[in-house]
Amino acid sequence: PLYHKLTLEKDGQRIWKEKFKHLEQVEISKLWYYSDGLKINGHIIRPKKKGDYPCIIFNRGGNKAFGKFESTHMAFFLGELAASGFIIVASNYRGDGESEGQDEFGGKDVNDIINLFEILPEIEGVDTSKVGMYGWSRGGMMTYIALSKLKGIKAAVIGGGVSNHFETLKDRPGMEAVMQELIPNYEQQKTKELEKRSAVYFANQLSKETPILIVHGSSDWRVKSTQAYQ
Repeated sequence: PLYHKLTLEKDGQRIWKEKFKHLEQVEISKLWYYSDGLKINGHIIRPKKKGDYPCIIFNRGGNKAFGKFESTHMAFFLGELAASGFIIVASNYRGDGESEGQDEFGGKDVNDIINLFEILPEIEGVDTSKVGMYGWSRGGMMTYIALSKLKGIKAAVIGGGVSNHFETLKDRPGMEAVMQELIPNYEQQKTKELEKRSAVYFANQLSKETPILIVHGSSDWRVKSTQAYQ
């Protein structure tokens, strides 16, 4: 769906636009792996040149089909980073895209990130001593939760990340319908379930070994930048 934005017509052929010429240096492939017995879909983007590279686990935003990653998204959003010398692995989480299971919006679906970390040694070219994590929006929430459970992540970037769902509901009351649909036991244990997914309530559990860069735009209306300040 983004291919036309990356290329142009010249002499009867599609070629990369100048801004995206770095995509000549990378290759993108689908990834299938098992997480808690569920078949999960993801993607890998890597430099074409053979070698060992540091790896970044990218955690996408959205929920269910909204925000799911395809190969063109990998190229558009992560191609330049991959071309600069990184292997980037992204999961579509359970219940999202072509993945089996049920999206729990920060529940058991976080295991899809943790189990992805476990299979990195099976991916050719990944230097498992240098693994970082990068999450945007809902993916920022997923990154926070993963960092409370994982050791060994060398650095993390949170972009426009959700850190307080109670604030989200004040700013976007329509999100409650999404949470009601996806979060198990939401009606019975709303406060408990939202706190489990809000890093402001478990910041002391984040890995002390992992430096975290928090990036947030003040014009972000889906997740306000006040959540970064909190």
